Amino acid sequence: MLPQTREICKLNNLPASVLRTTPHLLHTRTFLFLPPSAKPHPSLTLSAADAQTREDKLVRERAEKKLQTLTKEVDWRVAKAYVALADDVEEREVVGYKRKEMFGRKKGAGSSEPLDELAIERYLEDEEWEAEERKAGRSPQVQKFPFADFGRGEAKGTSSSWWGKS
Repeated sequence: MLPQTREICKLNNLPASVLRTTPHLLHTRTFLFLPPSAKPHPSLTLSAADAQTREDKLVRERAEKKLQTLTKEVDWRVAKAYVALADDVEEREVVGYKRKEMFGRKKGAGSSEPLDELAIERYLEDEEWEAEERKAGRSPQVQKFPFADFGRGEAKGTSSSWWGKS
């Protein structure tokens, strides 16, 4: 037996023969004590940049779920789009300057306001605008991209498909 295996058995109050005769007992334990010399596998350790990236991703996911929950938005892609807009640094600065003009203070500039609040605020502003447009008799519509019907030949004004046959 290796010296490390003896140390593992000793730390976990197991007989020294357990690894040779009944190694499955190690799998039944909820946790094992490892010697201080044991190092985690390099793939399991995160660098500071990776940890920050992971934290940023978790913040965005939480903001998306909160937006969906509070606004009762069913489409996750809509929530993802509003959070992406709120995550834009320039957008946060614009919101901050708008608030400064309205309230005389600069709240929301930079990252002082949480991402989910900015996304929800923008979502509710857009919902309010859409309701006002409908009330005024103007139905807000999104224009199609000019080449959306390229496969049917309608974008260029021809009746043939893009590969040349009708």
